[in-house]
Amino acid sequence: MPELVSLSKEGNLALIRINNPPVNALSSGVPDGVIAAIREAAADPSADAIILIGSGRTFIAGADIREFQQMTSGRKEAKVGLYPLMLALEDCPKPVVCAIHGNALGGGLEVAIACHYRVAVASAQLGQPEVRLGLIPGAGGTQRLPRLAGVAKALEMVVHGAPIGAPEALHNGIIDHLVPGDLLQGALAWTRDLLAKGRGPRKTRELSSNLGDNTVNGPLFAAAQLDAERRAPGRLAPLKAIEAVEAATRLLFEDGCKREEKLFMECLFSDQSKALIHVFFAEREVARIPEAAKAACDAASRQLSERCLHEVRCLIGDGASAGEIEATLREFGMSGDWAVAAGSSSAGAGPRGPLPVGREEILERVLYALINEGARILEQGPPPRSAHIDILCIRDCGFPAYRGGPMWCADNIGLGTVYRRICSFRERHGERWAPAPLLERLAGGGQSFAEHDAG
Repeated sequence: MPELVSLSKEGNLALIRINNPPVNALSSGVPDGVIAAIREAAADPSADAIILIGSGRTFIAGADIREFQQMTSGRKEAKVGLYPLMLALEDCPKPVVCAIHGNALGGGLEVAIACHYRVAVASAQLGQPEVRLGLIPGAGGTQRLPRLAGVAKALEMVVHGAPIGAPEALHNGIIDHLVPGDLLQGALAWTRDLLAKGRGPRKTRELSSNLGDNTVNGPLFAAAQLDAERRAPGRLAPLKAIEAVEAATRLLFEDGCKREEKLFMECLFSDQSKALIHVFFAEREVARIPEAAKAACDAASRQLSERCLHEVRCLIGDGASAGEIEATLREFGMSGDWAVAAGSSSAGAGPRGPLPVGREEILERVLYALINEGARILEQGPPPRSAHIDILCIRDCGFPAYRGGPMWCADNIGLGTVYRRICSFRERHGERWAPAPLLERLAGGGQSFAEHDAG
């Protein structure tokens, strides 16, 4: 098996290659391997500069997301483990040039901007997509990026998470040169030219000209917050990302990094991040479902949507207003005009209740209807796992991804609690609320849907 990190020589240049397929994630062994290679190259009198490059189809596509789950579950110490790597790169006494192809995302971009210089092929993508997992950059990204690209661009990248192409990165000062042909040969030539010009290490953390002042930055942060609240209502990470970038403009670098780490940990242990990481892995599982099962999944989506729509009709029939239903579901994060789709007809509904239907019951009845229907579908199969039900509800029923899906919610509430509430709805509203046999069995055994998946 090849080394995760290798060190070789190209004349007077040291070449460090990361080889952790398929995407060169910064999983265990990679950061320590790069640190060791940097130290060895720095101590080699015949090496005048160092190039860091990724093997295969990409540079570094990010951190190993499984390690975040290990931290929140207590299986691994909860700390940001990449700071030593960033400092080893930035404090190297010889110029370190990062050569980028494919993706430099998340921790990959943080590695790149901790290097002294960056070159890339035009097709490369660079970004800080952590917000899509309910996180913020956690290894100095929110502190170094504004020092290179300015506050406005840094806010755009860390708050919304969309990657940018290498030409745009060049325009914004994130990279220093576009390589027109072969990346390695171009990086070697550019680095030798750098040395010929007498250029030495350039520490990103010591740059300050792009950080602006309070007069310029105040409106930027206010606009970013309004935009985040409009585009991602209820989401924690975008607001924390803004706080972290603001810290870069107000604090010394070391203090800004401490602030970033605190905000990162708040996000990591939030329900939203746990849910979004669950969704990330669930989407991968769904992508692996055999083509023969796709039709069954489509049928399951229709079944879930129809059950949700029917319950909204019943809520209207029981006295809930369309406006209250829409407002309740929007506040929860659901998209789609469910009450509009249901219309004002109470066909199929039970008798009007003696009391007005409040928002708590509206949400419970829609959520628990999806949970109970999802449990029925799991017994019919496919899809065979509750995580697949979550993805179908997010994709086709407008369920908010940052809530993780109805089955994820059920596990967090506790299946015993869910089962008892569904039984109470059955007493009041009839057999459409008969508990799914799978839900009854799991609740009776003190199990979760996740444990059912694992079994």
